Amino acid sequence: MSEIIFRSMKGLLMGVLFGVFLLGIFFELLVALPIVSVLNRILGANHYRMQWTVRMLVAFGCFC
Repeated sequence: MSEIIFRSMKGLLMGVLFGVFLLGIFFELLVALPIVSVLNRILGANHYRMQWTVRMLVAFGCFC
């Protein structure tokens, strides 16, 4: 009986964490990347801007 409860809790936790991961991906695709794209059009193309943005988002994700 305790194994069933343990597996159920593990599955629930994995589902929640996958949902958080999915929200992070959607945030990057729908918010961060369009902003960087607009900045690249206004300020000129700079591939370091995209690298910096992705690096900061990953660092924030690892920190939380």
